[in-house]
Amino acid sequence: GTDFITVTRDHEGVLLRHTTSRHRWQQLRGELAAAAVSPSGKELVTLVFFRGASDGPQLRLQLLELKSLSWLTPTLSFAFTGKLAPLVAFGPVMDVPATDYLFVLAQNVVRVVSLGSATLVHAVRPLGSAASPTLDSLAVSGDGAHFAVGCSQRAAVYLYALLHPVGVETRPLLAVRSGSMRYQAVSIEQRVRGIDREWQLGTESLGYSGVHVERFMKRAVLHVVEMAIAAATGDEIVS
Repeated sequence: GTDFITVTRDHEGVLLRHTTSRHRWQQLRGELAAAAVSPSGKELVTLVFFRGASDGPQLRLQLLELKSLSWLTPTLSFAFTGKLAPLVAFGPVMDVPATDYLFVLAQNVVRVVSLGSATLVHAVRPLGSAASPTLDSLAVSGDGAHFAVGCSQRAAVYLYALLHPVGVETRPLLAVRSGSMRYQAVSIEQRVRGIDREWQLGTESLGYSGVHVERFMKRAVLHVVEMAIAAATGDEIVS
């Protein structure tokens, strides 16, 4: 066995408790329940089901760096019976607060995990406390603004909006985002900045003012395509 020493102090540093306990390592057999590759292709997230865990059957979430084949933080566990197949999906890396999120659907509960802080930040129960019918599909939008959960038995889809910080709300986070474990997960160009009114081009050639950079580029490309089609067919562009 191995001795573990636990020291507990209050906010002023006063010793409250000092204990020594002996633990014995136990090797458990796990079953791979679900896996997903990150949008950058650098990491693989796995959900492994452990039936014989000392505190009951559970799913363990782990992140594997594919280049070095080394396990990264976080390692989180959820109680799990193993009756329903879990699903997992990656969200994009958000520029603020410099993190991406994992979405885990298990036993009709969607858990949102921040990889930047290795913590569970939210849990959603689309069907309340009901264990049936089964939620059997999960998807996350490319910009990380929405996620959807589907139920085949009800022919229903539950859509949720994720309210990421924008504008002045991002300023307190800019000073601390370098502390995120995912700060350098992808390049700056690959991060999602969202709809932030501080990122504007002013008035552009198509007559729109105060537009977002990404929206302007999409509209400009569509305008060029329309002009090319009109030139090929001889039609006039209707504005």
